[in-house]
Amino acid sequence: MQSVFKGIANLVFCGSGLGAIAAPACPPVPMVVGIQEVGVLYQAGVGLDKDVIDELQSRSKCKFTLVSMPRARIFAELEAGRIDMTTSVMGTPERLNYLWIFNYFQTEFYAVGLQKSAKVFRTGEEFISNPEAPKLGVVRGFSYGPVLNALVARLAAEKRVEEVSSIELLFKMLAADRMPVILASPMAYRKILADEGLEDKVAIVDWDNANGASPRGLAFSKKIFSEQSAKDWGLVVDAMCRDGTMKRLIGKYLNKRETQDAIFRPVGQPSR
Repeated sequence: MQSVFKGIANLVFCGSGLGAIAAPACPPVPMVVGIQEVGVLYQAGVGLDKDVIDELQSRSKCKFTLVSMPRARIFAELEAGRIDMTTSVMGTPERLNYLWIFNYFQTEFYAVGLQKSAKVFRTGEEFISNPEAPKLGVVRGFSYGPVLNALVARLAAEKRVEEVSSIELLFKMLAADRMPVILASPMAYRKILADEGLEDKVAIVDWDNANGASPRGLAFSKKIFSEQSAKDWGLVVDAMCRDGTMKRLIGKYLNKRETQDAIFRPVGQPSR
């Protein structure tokens, strides 16, 4: 899947070796980070994304303010230049029109459903072809990668997609049997399944096993950051990957195998 991003100049890969680190220029006021509350990435003021921002603050001596908001609103605010940056973004061509993105981890999305519904979602194609299959739940504004995005589009054309504002709401609907199948990543469902008491009640199926993990990065608004100023932040992210900081931060929330899988690697590098 990562080969999709070859040749996109606005996307910089973590660990790509961008050169000597220049201290980013700090603006006169704290930078506003739009952040969504989801799983181990950010919940109640803690999580991987919060740790990454804290590390940026420590290294740059710049100030940041985190503001929780829905994913779709975050992108609208970034495109308009009303907030500075966000976390955990997949670099789609559309987003690269208004964002500079620097990858720092990778993740996969899976179909998660109640075990009693598992027979209708063993594969994505089977789910689509079954007229009795339930709707698929997704988060508004999320990108799930080329294969799953195409699948969601096909289902949406048949009015079989339910979009909600947050992953937490999707899992609450799953727990209440109001949405039998949803798309989610381990970064989200690892914590939420435990919180909702669903660990022994769901089946998790890989609908995108051909493409594997997709990258996620820090995103900076082009309305606010020049190419050079964004690159200065990219150098800090790159250093965090190279010196093992990112692996350490990810390891606070995932087990050893999950941590290894979540470490971002540029195109062509092995997963382990």
